[in-house]
Formats: sequence, structure tokens, C-alpha cells
Amino acid sequence: MIEVEQIKMRKDIRILHKKYNFTYHALARGLGVSENMIRRMASQEAIFLQAESHKKVKQNLLNLTNELQEAEEYKGFDVEG
Repeated sequence: MIEVEQIKMRKDIRILHKKYNFTYHALARGLGVSENMIRRMASQEAIFLQAESHKKVKQNLLNLTNELQEAEEYKGFDVEG
């Protein structure tokens, strides 16, 4: 159900903004939508994306969270072992 997916997406956007200090501008650029859309989605519970934007944000958010997980697990190039 799209509405349930968007509730999860909204939470992920808020986590990226608050915990990881992503700006709304950076999130919008990375997710392929307008900064205003991201701001509205993060601040209001009753905002739901249209089908096209939903697909775009969902896929890009999945890619971004996967990249973030890889970055957190990254040990760096100067690791002995």
C-alpha cells in the first residue's frame, strides 16, 4: 500500500536529516525531487506523493540508504589486518 510505504519513507527522510545531518537540498537532489517536496514530506503527516514521484523517491531512497549502510561499515583504506 502506497500510503504505508510513504510513512516509512517519511521516517527515513527524517532520520537522514536529523541523525546524519543531510540538508533538505541534498536530500532533494539525491532523491530526484524538489526541496519543497522533501520539506513538506518531512514536516507534515498528511502529505502523500503522486505515483510517479513515489516511485522515484522510493527507489532513490533505497539506493541512498544502501550506500549509507556501506559507508558505515567501511573500514577505510588505512586498516591493518
